[in-house]
Amino acid sequence: MEQTNQNAQTPLREERNKKRPVFVLMFVLLTILAFFSSVIVGFLIGRNTDSYRGQIIDTIVLGPDETRVLHVSGQVLYTDGSPYADGRVELRSEPRITTTDESGRFFYESAEPGTHTLSVLDGDGRALAKCEFVISRGAGDQPINITKQDDGKYAVELAVDVRFIELAVELDGSGDSLKLLPEKAAALQDDGTLTVGDKTLNVEDGAVVLPSGTVC
Repeated sequence: MEQTNQNAQTPLREERNKKRPVFVLMFVLLTILAFFSSVIVGFLIGRNTDSYRGQIIDTIVLGPDETRVLHVSGQVLYTDGSPYADGRVELRSEPRITTTDESGRFFYESAEPGTHTLSVLDGDGRALAKCEFVISRGAGDQPINITKQDDGKYAVELAVDVRFIELAVELDGSGDSLKLLPEKAAALQDDGTLTVGDKTLNVEDGAVVLPSGTVC
């Protein structure tokens, strides 16, 4: 009787053993399919997303591998001090559009020296107000020096070791005039020295909070 049971169970074991590789193969195929599906979806999302939209940063961190990269941040305020919140701003030469946060702040990574135009845009992408400025590096006594030229452009002169600047931008009540406020601009140097207006601090002594809320 026992021998009969063993003989009856043998085909069942063989059948299960045959099915096991099939299940393993199906599992591997489903895993591969799920992986490639996620890659394709990620690619499509990345391709159709504005890479600069909403890139507002709260903290600037010093790193030795970014010594000569210049980041440009700023805050757009109306003349009454209220922020230009959730509004579109564009930085050219190369068009780069982002959206300000609730405090009117914006951020552009890796801006090159040269001529730039900062614009406030309407919903259709038309410039409502703009100002032009030229970023250059030199061996001046000040980390950052901003002056308005006769042609209406602003000259933004930076020391060679400045890696991050924050611009204070004023938008008039009618929304058709944009200007830089040199006395409120900030510059961060390689050694951690932070200059805001006529004040100088060092981030090695502790985190420094700029008037816009950016933490260095």
